[in-house]
Parts: sequence; C-alpha cells; structure tokens
Amino acid sequence: MRKSEPNLGKSKSIYNLAMLRYSNISRLDDSTLLTEAYYEVIKELLVSLLARDGYKPDDHVDIIKYMYKCGFEDCDFFLIDELRKRRNQIQYDGLHISSDYLRRNKPRFNNVIMRLKKICENKF
Repeated sequence: MRKSEPNLGKSKSIYNLAMLRYSNISRLDDSTLLTEAYYEVIKELLVSLLARDGYKPDDHVDIIKYMYKCGFEDCDFFLIDELRKRRNQIQYDGLHISSDYLRRNKPRFNNVIMRLKKICENKF
C-alpha cells in the first residue's frame, strides 16, 4: 500500500457508485451474481475510505486489510477475505455459488456494508 494525497472527490464518487450498486442488489436473484455484487460493494466502500485517507492499495488483499484500520475485527476480515476468494473463483474458474452460502452470509455482508457506510458518511 502506498501513501498518496487524500482525494475527497474520488472518495465520494466511489462511495456513490457503491451505494448505487447496493440499492440495485435486490434485483439480482442468482446467488453467484449476488455474491459478486456484495464483494464489489464492500470493496468499493473500502476503496472510498482509502482514497479519503490518502492511500493507494497494491491489490485486493490490501483493500480488505484496511478493514482493521476501520475498527473491524478478525472475524469480519476473514469473512470478507473468504468472499474475495469466492469472487475470484467465480471470475477465473466459473464457480457457481450455492444459495445456502448466500443465505448463511448475507446478513453478515449487510452488516459490514452498513458499518462501512456509516464510517464513510462520518468522514465526509
């Protein structure tokens, strides 16, 4: 991760994109597409915070590790890191996600999103 100048405009723009994506998530009815969408929303909220705080991540792991600086705990990090791995398997291996996986984890994903949303809004 590299230090850069804080960029409030970029931060707000990425935040707005994440919220737009999140508001449309209910239109998806496929567990694989929903899994991807949840990952993208969480990633974009974290990228928004990184831009606001003046950091440029080198990879997606750097993005997710930033959760620790936002007050998240290991269980949250591991949940989202597992989501990252599933999203990569979807993208690169054609993995299909079971509806059971999403049913078990959707409330936790939503919780992370709401916490990140609040942190973003407090920084603007």
